[in-house]
Amino acid sequence: MGLLVMPLLITLETALVAELDHSENHWKSLLARPVPRWTLYVAKLLVVVAMTAAATFLLLCGVLLDGTILPKLQSEIAFGFPVPLGAIFREGAQVMALVFLALTIQHWVSLRWKSFSVAVGTGIVALAVSFFALAAARQVGSWPQYFPWVLPMMVLAEQAQNIETGLAISGVLGLVVAAAGCCDFCRREVQ
Repeated sequence: MGLLVMPLLITLETALVAELDHSENHWKSLLARPVPRWTLYVAKLLVVVAMTAAATFLLLCGVLLDGTILPKLQSEIAFGFPVPLGAIFREGAQVMALVFLALTIQHWVSLRWKSFSVAVGTGIVALAVSFFALAAARQVGSWPQYFPWVLPMMVLAEQAQNIETGLAISGVLGLVVAAAGCCDFCRREVQ
């Protein structure tokens, strides 16, 4: 999920959540309400984070269910016991935490520009760049592995020594991007 589906998932989630209010210019009615503007930005970010966490959890449950059903369908397949539940859910949580920076960037882009194409195009271009960055990181190491859309791929690439650094980068820079996006959202005039 961290390799291909997660970046596409956050692209679509953020673009579609923003499109709800971009279409028919619902921003005017939302921003006319007696609540601070930052609460709208943060609420939409929290919804997207919750949807991504729920999708990750459902994927992990599906993996466990598949692991239970598959040996019954194909007798030559056997999985060892006990099932490493801790490792499965730890890696899922790591993927979720590592995607936070890319999610905040994508959220900002989706709310900043009214065009659905800009939001989706940004995510697709970032996904393509992330594959090149991941390939470059395998050859030369260093900075390409810290491209925001590559961070969730670190779990699958088994770069365990760098996951703590990636978690720190994703968490800290994700909060910085969220704050910058919120400030931009609060200052922008809606037409």
